[in-house]
Amino acid sequence: MDGVFLAVLVPLLDSALSGLRCRSLGWLSNSFLRLGFDSGMLRLTWSPSGPGLEWSGGRGPDTEDLPPPPAIWADHILRREVAGVSQSGTDRVLRISFAPRHPLKPDDHETLVLEATGRNANLLLVRDSDSRIVACTRHVPPEKNRFRTILPGEAYTPPPVSGLGPEQWEETRLLDDDISASEEEMVSAMEGIGPSTARAVLEQAALEGVAVSEVLSRLRDALVSGSFQPWLGSFGPMPIRLGEGDPIADPLDLRPGPADGDSASVSATNRLERLLLGEKRRLERKLGLLRESFGKLADSAETRLWADLLMARPAMGDEKGLESLEVPDWEGRSRIIPLRPSKSVRENAERFYRRARNVDRERNKLQESIATLQEQLSGVESEIDELEDLSEEQALSRMAAMSRKRRERKRSARREPEAVEIDGWRCFVGRNAADNDRVTFGLARRGDLWLHARGLPGPHVLLKRDGHADNPPESVIRRAALLAARGVR
Repeated sequence: MDGVFLAVLVPLLDSALSGLRCRSLGWLSNSFLRLGFDSGMLRLTWSPSGPGLEWSGGRGPDTEDLPPPPAIWADHILRREVAGVSQSGTDRVLRISFAPRHPLKPDDHETLVLEATGRNANLLLVRDSDSRIVACTRHVPPEKNRFRTILPGEAYTPPPVSGLGPEQWEETRLLDDDISASEEEMVSAMEGIGPSTARAVLEQAALEGVAVSEVLSRLRDALVSGSFQPWLGSFGPMPIRLGEGDPIADPLDLRPGPADGDSASVSATNRLERLLLGEKRRLERKLGLLRESFGKLADSAETRLWADLLMARPAMGDEKGLESLEVPDWEGRSRIIPLRPSKSVRENAERFYRRARNVDRERNKLQESIATLQEQLSGVESEIDELEDLSEEQALSRMAAMSRKRRERKRSARREPEAVEIDGWRCFVGRNAADNDRVTFGLARRGDLWLHARGLPGPHVLLKRDGHADNPPESVIRRAALLAARGVR
């Protein structure tokens, strides 16, 4: 499997695995690791004779028939939630990122790296916070490779790139019509193209009687836009039609589709359906979290009533030192209002008014976000209902549009400051200067708690009130302060 076909599988795997927990592990030393999820099984193979991956939908076979993996692999993978699946450029390097085990350990990110690079194939577990190798199946000491040392505890250095990325293929001059590219030139100059793909490109050019540059241009356009038409030819799986062969109905299973003229359209529709279902699950999870936050908001009407009852007693307005005050409400029922002793009764009333306004503002923001997500979810459900009426070109076009939106969403997510939860309180942690500005001047609202190590460079930490009726407990403030102190440079 060349890197150009791995580019087909990565968005499908990302959609299928993101948000799922690894439920089981099966291991064969120097052969493969099988990860079990609720929706299927993923097998990663690092054998030099045939490195790669295989996905089977459904519960699949149990891993109990396989030996358990070494303890270090099980401890770092089992029951971890997949945060995303990506590829290093267009090379044969697959990265499966896992979410932190606990929200209080936001730096606890690790990535399972499959280097499906022929005789140098390897499987590694890398800690993202400092790029240290936690475990690897193939050790490469410095005396064997001066460029990169592969040992537990060493800094991880990715394999050298195999050439220029698709966006830069023009710089190789192999896309010029007057140049007859050879197999060796394509492999050495173009990232992701191995001998199999190079031979398939030459075969397709001969079948059509066109220049090799024209076939390479089509391949480049598909890789850049994500508009793939998976094809199983005589040289292996390809991202588009290259040489004689058949369409692939399900790229993750690598099974050829039916041989009739509609098979490519069916394949495109199936792949689009898989992506849409993944997007639907993502929106449903996000919508559920927002609704949960909405349900935890304090009652602004009750807080505003406290303020009204306090302001109705002007004679006590300047009195301080009270921890609570028992007063009758408008219906004559007795109410006990908690007060801050350091403030007067009037100042406590003003504090309750501000809190009620903040709760109303937060409620409006959550309602707007929920409405937006509901609209997006309805749109995705409508697209799923319309799938059977789509042509191949329409399905491919929509997949390309979804790929662009996913990239934009990931870029936006990278710009957002890091968010953690501390006993039900949201906390934002700046990771750099831009993050710190966003935390302090973009996310902070009146009543939120802002923490920073005095006189030292480090993260700005914001503890959100989010409509909580009371101040955060001391234990929560101490943990937030620890986040601010831990990142001091």
